Amino acid sequence: MINLFVQKILVACLFLPVLIFYPLFLRASSENMQADHKVDRLVIAAQKEISANNYFKAESLIKKAISKDSTSIKAFMLLYDISDELLKTDQKKYALHKVIFLDSLGSPLAYKLLASIYFEEGDYDDALKNYQQYQYFQVKKDSAFILRQIMSCRFAVKSILEDRSIPIVHLDQRINTSLQEYWPAISTDDSTLYFTRLIRSERQFDFERIFVSHRTANGWGESYQMNFTDDDDVNIGTMCFSTDGNLLFFTACGRNDGYGSCDIFYCRKINDQWSRPVNAGSILNSPYWEAQPSVSSDSRYLYFASNRPGGFGGMDIWRSVMSEMKDGSLFFTKPENLGRHINSQKNDYSPFIHADGVTLYFASEGRFGFGGSDLFISRLSDSVWSEAQNLGF
Repeated sequence: MINLFVQKILVACLFLPVLIFYPLFLRASSENMQADHKVDRLVIAAQKEISANNYFKAESLIKKAISKDSTSIKAFMLLYDISDELLKTDQKKYALHKVIFLDSLGSPLAYKLLASIYFEEGDYDDALKNYQQYQYFQVKKDSAFILRQIMSCRFAVKSILEDRSIPIVHLDQRINTSLQEYWPAISTDDSTLYFTRLIRSERQFDFERIFVSHRTANGWGESYQMNFTDDDDVNIGTMCFSTDGNLLFFTACGRNDGYGSCDIFYCRKINDQWSRPVNAGSILNSPYWEAQPSVSSDSRYLYFASNRPGGFGGMDIWRSVMSEMKDGSLFFTKPENLGRHINSQKNDYSPFIHADGVTLYFASEGRFGFGGSDLFISRLSDSVWSEAQNLGF
């Protein structure tokens, strides 16, 4: 009887902690569930504010959610999305680093997004590390893109280590202003500079015009506009000149005599005056986009960029054989695509053919490099263009 009594006492003692702490456990569980519900409500509220484009309010709500639960991956990913809209790069990186810290195996996308941020910042070492981490998960749907980004990072790191510094001289306010100036073209005697300027407009869109500056003893003189039209709805820019300076090719967008959104036009210089612009014709121009001409030094070829069908993707670089007719007009043959060594599946544009007639410089978004569009070079040998090479850091 005594032994049985002792046994009952011992059993009671064993269950006593459970009886004491069980209500505490229930209370803690209840509090955790309430906290989870609060976090969920804050996340939902933030998502509603995002839908209403109230990103600052959404940011405030999601930060409250994170303060209540610093382990919520959903909240940190939403903070990334909000920060992306608010252009808060450091906060984007913070959110992604937290996601990776909380679940490094279950969040491969965070590595890819983080790598993209570092790549855009020019931090190619950290970009490479994160792209390689993402590649580890073997996400096949974008494996080709990731491989190209990894190659780009490695190329950038190597190129930066090479000392190939080139001095760049900034032209003064007679050329450069608070507006955008680009696409320079210089006469063969180095006396005249032409460039495109994007002019601000009170209307819905800004518009492009060609400007000119002449060299003086004190540098470049004040620039002035070439007046081909007074219509602000027409863009005129991205020009080039024949070697003798008597032919001007340029791009015009929105003209009534165009075949597509943007066409290539030309003018002749007669008695130091430019003639009326003439459309280069329906063989060279199409219902698509043709722009950015560059003429060879022998005036035989006209190179240009176009998104017309028959290319490799996006904008491609094409060329047409050019000849002069008896009446002084120009005839262009059916354009040929310069091929896969130059054109990629993305945008390839801004061609410039060197005076030697075989060296082509251009911009591309479809090859590995430093990000965005980089400058490349290709040379023509035995009618074949060499594989394009990045010009480097």
